[in-house]
Amino acid sequence: LTCWSPFEMPSMPSIFPRLASSSQSPMNVIIPPKRGDKGSSFNRLVSYISDRGDKPKDDDLVSAAPRQNASRTKKAMFDRLVDYADRNDGDNRVVVITDVFPDGRQRLISGGISCETNCFSWETSAAEMNMVAAQSRRCQDPVYHFILSWRENELPTDAQIFECAEHCIRQLGMEGHQYVTAIHQDTDNTHCHVAVNRVNPITYKAAALWNDADTLQKSCRVLERKYGFIQDNGSWQWGVNDQLVRAPFRYGSAPQGTVPLQVYSNTESLYHYAVREVREKLSELIKSREITWRKIHLALHERG
Repeated sequence: LTCWSPFEMPSMPSIFPRLASSSQSPMNVIIPPKRGDKGSSFNRLVSYISDRGDKPKDDDLVSAAPRQNASRTKKAMFDRLVDYADRNDGDNRVVVITDVFPDGRQRLISGGISCETNCFSWETSAAEMNMVAAQSRRCQDPVYHFILSWRENELPTDAQIFECAEHCIRQLGMEGHQYVTAIHQDTDNTHCHVAVNRVNPITYKAAALWNDADTLQKSCRVLERKYGFIQDNGSWQWGVNDQLVRAPFRYGSAPQGTVPLQVYSNTESLYHYAVREVREKLSELIKSREITWRKIHLALHERG
């Protein structure tokens, strides 16, 4: 279980761009980047994740590029996000409630997708979040969206997935905030989308999400241990006395702009070439007791 947070990866669907650890990890948390025009919307997101029958293009749903004439009102933001979440742009979806909990949460099937929300109903979730968000004058971007993803060989139950999503929401400091979660199993990796209203429905104050990717990374370590998922080597690891500690070292992400340039020019960037050809060799030299500047220079020279 690992956390992903946003950096540019045009070679992948744009709903999976922000990674905080290896894409080979057992379970991932993805925080899609915000739209440039503040056009993120709950209505579109909920529609996308709860109805997979007629999937619109990912780039059209969560695109970093500004969309012409996109409304910047908070209502429009939540409307589009809800639509995206249950992948349904029509009025003919069938919603079947499967469980109702004392704290107001309900689990349901919408368009064949398992969902959970703490709003009054799935159908009105976007409108409810719109109304709460409108009470905050300062919060211009109330939409928060992240994705949990598991490896192919891991098949968590729906209950485990919903509990993982709830744990992450609590750790982000948004317990009690309105949210919708939907589980997708139409790809090689089981994953769920979580859309949360940053504005508290009681105080109308917006949650501060500084360092959210790091918080989600720590949450993943806890969830891996709790549910027996494969342990991942992320930015946090279990140390002595069962305490979470910072991993001693990890390589940073590619510099901004290298991935788009590589994709659009069809030419490998110098950064990725150096990582692929030089990193392992230099690591071996550095660990060796016989390391010298001459050997380092020769290793670099051999690889250009």
